[in-house]
Amino acid sequence: MPNKKQTLELLEQIIEKARQEDLNEKRRLAREGKAEQGVGKSWMVFHLEALKGLISDEDEWYNM
Repeated sequence: MPNKKQTLELLEQIIEKARQEDLNEKRRLAREGKAEQGVGKSWMVFHLEALKGLISDEDEWYNM
């Protein structure tokens, strides 16, 4: 991949945005008394982190 570093930097920005949205959703659920629904990573965060691991050639991307 010719622009691997730039790709990973852009992907990290997307991951940070997804993490913030995930945190906002968890806070909303907690306010509504549904905190148990906000446990763990969101589908989007998990898959973006997995993608980053695959692009980075990390062997254990699933351990994030």
